Amino acid sequence: MRNRIAVFDLDETIIRQKSMLSVVRQYFELGSDIEKSRDVGFTDFMDHISKFVESNEGRQQQNRYFYHLMSGFERQRIRRAAEAWFLREKYAIYNDAVVAELKRHRDNGTLIVVVTGSFFDAVLPIKNDLGIDYVLCVNQEIENGCYTGRIFGSPVIGVGKAEALASFVKEHQVNMKDSYGYGDHISDVAMLELVDHPCAVGNSVELKKLAVSRGWQCLDF
Repeated sequence: MRNRIAVFDLDETIIRQKSMLSVVRQYFELGSDIEKSRDVGFTDFMDHISKFVESNEGRQQQNRYFYHLMSGFERQRIRRAAEAWFLREKYAIYNDAVVAELKRHRDNGTLIVVVTGSFFDAVLPIKNDLGIDYVLCVNQEIENGCYTGRIFGSPVIGVGKAEALASFVKEHQVNMKDSYGYGDHISDVAMLELVDHPCAVGNSVELKKLAVSRGWQCLDF
């Protein structure tokens, strides 16, 4: 295991989009040759999420419900959807300033770890493109080639990100000295507090205010 680690959130940190939603939308597009059918499928999916969010404010609950709605989705089709989305959007999705930091750390021999509320099959094309070493994310149950809608353990959101990172560090005996971390949302704070050099990414007023008060680096784009 390498001596240093740099930890990154994914959505709206490394990339400008929500990978989960982008890949699911592409999944519906692959499923029908009829434009109306594609639109209706994704619209219904989003309607379910919107109604759930209205009565459930907890981000972990919302994240778990998203994966519940993936019940019956074919894994191989999701992987094809993720690749199709990535190839189409590759030159538009990246936050260049953050990717430059990632590549700088990577080229210096630093271990690159992404910690995300998204799911592995959605992140895989980005992992391969950027040479990311590990992705810490939700562990989805799969049976007969399909997602069951159930997950093992807790969603990797908020405190769940810090827990996932702490578990990884312990399991792999990672040295956290001179470690770096990048996140865009106030819910990333617990994870950022585990590294020596936290960085607030983007324009979140709440996160930037906290970062400035603590002397953290801020990275705009």
